Amino acid sequence: VDYQILPVNVILDSATAPVSRGQFLSVTSYCKPPLVQILSDTVVSCSDVPTGKYIQFKVGNQTDSAFVSVSDTISPQLSLKTDTLYLGPNGSTLQFSQINNGSFDYCGLDSATLNGSSLLTFNCSDTGSQAIQVVLYDVNGNSTAGNINVWVTDTTNFGYQKNNVNANLLGSQIAISRSQYLSTTSSNCGVPPLTIFGDTVFHCADVGQTQYFLSLIHLSEPTRLLSISY
Repeated sequence: VDYQILPVNVILDSATAPVSRGQFLSVTSYCKPPLVQILSDTVVSCSDVPTGKYIQFKVGNQTDSAFVSVSDTISPQLSLKTDTLYLGPNGSTLQFSQINNGSFDYCGLDSATLNGSSLLTFNCSDTGSQAIQVVLYDVNGNSTAGNINVWVTDTTNFGYQKNNVNANLLGSQIAISRSQYLSTTSSNCGVPPLTIFGDTVFHCADVGQTQYFLSLIHLSEPTRLLSISY
């Protein structure tokens, strides 16, 4: 009985793959077919990448083994979803997990980069749509690239300190300055815009009246002018 061990390279297209006897063993007999026994498992899997696997067999009374090399060249399946990032006092960060929509690889995922980094940080200068290039790697070094946009926004309420004002006319009128009715304004992304909805110059006709004349955008909370006197 003569036999020949054949070279075998299995490229996985799933988590496991069977290896048939004909792939690794060729047997020649001039009389009746010899008894061939397979003595070990003939299924290879991701755990055999890249070391390979030996399959033991017995032909007649002779025991031997065949080496099977196993490789994974299939790129991972990349699936992405968009996300909205809300800026806080320290900005906002983006990780792959936030835009991963069920990406998959038979042998397992390893890591991902976002614009070349593992983590992206956004601040006030990044508000609006941001393009992200994603590269996803599996445990065997295969990769898949994709692109997606995320939206960066600042929805933090403005902070401010309003002051009630007692105004004393100088002559026939007085003008109220911003520093008198508003001492501090702040927001997550710079100084908030200010809209004045009323007159800030008062005359004799206003003596004894209470006026409402100020409102911050998005707040619509007026400052009260307590009194005007002469």
